[in-house]
Amino acid sequence: MGFQSSYSIQEFIDPHWTPKSLSTPIRPLSLYRPLRESHRPQGVDIDHFGYPCFRRLRAAMYGHRAKRFPRLPEHRHDLVIPDQFKTTKSGEDFLLCQSNCRHILVFATGTNIRLLAACRTWGMDGTFKIVPQWYQQLFTIHAFVAGKLVPAVYCLCTGKDIGTYGYIFQALIDKAAVLEVDLNPDTIICDFETALIPAIRGYFPNTRVQGCCFHFCQAVHRKVGELGLKTRYRTEEPTKRKIRMLLATAFLPVPHVNTGVSLLEAGTTGNLSALFQYFRQEWMTDERLPLWNVYNVNVEKSLVRT
Repeated sequence: MGFQSSYSIQEFIDPHWTPKSLSTPIRPLSLYRPLRESHRPQGVDIDHFGYPCFRRLRAAMYGHRAKRFPRLPEHRHDLVIPDQFKTTKSGEDFLLCQSNCRHILVFATGTNIRLLAACRTWGMDGTFKIVPQWYQQLFTIHAFVAGKLVPAVYCLCTGKDIGTYGYIFQALIDKAAVLEVDLNPDTIICDFETALIPAIRGYFPNTRVQGCCFHFCQAVHRKVGELGLKTRYRTEEPTKRKIRMLLATAFLPVPHVNTGVSLLEAGTTGNLSALFQYFRQEWMTDERLPLWNVYNVNVEKSLVRT
C-alpha cells in the first residue's frame, strides 16, 4: 500500500518495533536507593557522605525542568504558544489551529493529514486522566497502518460536545483541502461517547462507525463490579462462563443477538439477572447494537483498543 505521493508506510512505522512496557511499574524511589548506595564510600554512613536525599533531588529536577519551559499564565485565554513548540524537530508545522473562544488546540502535521487520507480505517479516543492543566481531555485520532494504530492528530479540549468535535473535524477537512487530499475513511473505530458518534456521522457521512470492542467489554465488566459480581466472576466458573458468553454475543449476526442473550439469561436470578437487564437497556437498543456488534467485521481491527 502506498501514498498518493512519494510517501510509504515504512516512513511511518518501524516493522521491528516491539512493546517494551513493564508489567509492574517501577517507582522512582526504588531506582534512587540502589544508586545512592552504590556511590557510598566503603565504611561511610549512608546519611553522612553528602549524597542528596531523594526529596531534594526531586525538587532540583523539577527546578531544572521549569527553567527549560515558559511559565503558564494565570488564565487560559492568555496562553501564547512559543514558536519552538509550533513545529516538529524536522521543521514541519505542528500546531494546526487554535480556537480562543472554544479553547481548543489541534496539533497535526501535513504529513499526518496525508497519512489519514491514505488510510481507510481510523481510530479515535479521548483520555481525561492524563491531560495538561486547563483542559478536560486529550482527544487523539489514529491511522490504522500495518496492523497498528499510529497517532496522527492530538487535540486539547475543554469539552466533549458535538461542537468541540465538529470544530476539530472541520479544521482537518480544511487542511486536507489545502493539501489537495480527501479525508474519507471507510471505517472509524471509537468508544460509545454520545457526542462523538453523531459528530462523526455529520462530517464523514459515508464512513461506517464501529464501536471499540475493548470499551464495550470494559463497560460491561465495570457493571459487573458495580453489581457486586466480581467475586463470583473470579470464583464461580458457571458465572464467569455466562458473563463471558454474554460478551461473546458481539460475534453473532445482529438478528440472532436477542435470541442468544435470552438463552443465556434463562434461569438467572439476583444480581446476575440485573446484569442482563442492564445489558438489554444499555446495549440492545436499535441504535447501539450495530455499533458493538462485530459479526462480519475485520476481527483484527475491531479488537484494537482505541
